[in-house]
Amino acid sequence: MLERVLRGLPVTLASLVGLVAFLWPFWAPATQGAADAPAHAQDAPLVTALIVGLCVLVALADRTQMLSSKSVALLGVLCAINAALRLVSNFFPMPGGFSLVFVLIILVGYVFGTRMGFLMGAFSLLTSALVTGGVGPWLPFQMIASAWVGMSAGWLSNLKMSNVKFQTGVLAAFGLAWGLVFGAVMNLYFWPFVSGGQDQYYQSGLGLAEALKRYATFYTVTSLWWDIARAIGNAVLLVVLGPALIKTLQRFRRRLNF
Repeated sequence: MLERVLRGLPVTLASLVGLVAFLWPFWAPATQGAADAPAHAQDAPLVTALIVGLCVLVALADRTQMLSSKSVALLGVLCAINAALRLVSNFFPMPGGFSLVFVLIILVGYVFGTRMGFLMGAFSLLTSALVTGGVGPWLPFQMIASAWVGMSAGWLSNLKMSNVKFQTGVLAAFGLAWGLVFGAVMNLYFWPFVSGGQDQYYQSGLGLAEALKRYATFYTVTSLWWDIARAIGNAVLLVVLGPALIKTLQRFRRRLNF
């Protein structure tokens, strides 16, 4: 029991670091509503370093699974594939927020579990950002949000879904939901830094109910339709590619003795 808790501690710490990074601007009045304040320009490098360091600890926390040369190589190959898919998306833009990278993150988490899913999400976005030149203050927030996608996909493995159609439907619904949630979470990294009409922007001293109301308006106006494209894309790709990719990943899982 203690060993399991210790193995899960780095994931918990990394998630807490990400959560604090997302939320601290709401309690920092100097940044709130400052239209000329670059969102997280000062703290993003530190947050990135902390998350990468904690991801390394996640890999070291379970020597029987995560530190074998084969499993590390598999993670590297999968992250490289996602980086290539994101590069393709840059050359051939998809509608709205549709992205090819989330399917593998979800399926790796589902097949290999929460820790592998967490690493797949974080390192996929880091690798693809380096390849595509998408490095900026938003990067650590993309990494942690994608890591949460992979980690939560690992929870689905507890459902023990033997029926392929049911499994595909659940994963498609999961991808659909995260397509919207990912956008809603990512908006939080810059929302406290921008200013505008009082009906959709954050101001210091707002109560929770009013802040949620304004954010709902902001999200609906600026992000919802963009995220719907991502959500539908996730669901369609998981329906079309999910069964075959799950079989392939499960074959690797058996060979790597996960």
